[in-house]
Amino acid sequence: MEPSYRPGNLVVGIKSKKINIDDVVVVQHKSLGKIIKRVKSMNENGIMLKSDNKKYGSTVANELHSSESIIGKVCLRILPVGHFFKLTGS
Repeated sequence: MEPSYRPGNLVVGIKSKKINIDDVVVVQHKSLGKIIKRVKSMNENGIMLKSDNKKYGSTVANELHSSESIIGKVCLRILPVGHFFKLTGS
C-alpha cells in the first residue's frame, strides 16, 4: 500500500460490517495472510480491491474477495517514532 502505508507503520482497525468504496481494509488473503488494500468496488458477489501504489500492479486487485475475508477497516495509522522526528526536523 505504499506510498500511503509503509513497512513499519502500525495500523489500528475496527471490525465493521459497513465497508464503503475507498475505505482501507485489512483482508485475510488465502495465500498472503493479512494484507492492507483499498476497496475499489463492491457488489453482492464480493469486493474488489486496489493498491495505492500506481507503479506496481497487485495480483490481489484481480481477485474477487468475499466480505467474510474483510477483517476490519483501518481507522488510524501510526508512524514509527524515528519517522516522526524526521518530519518535524527534531
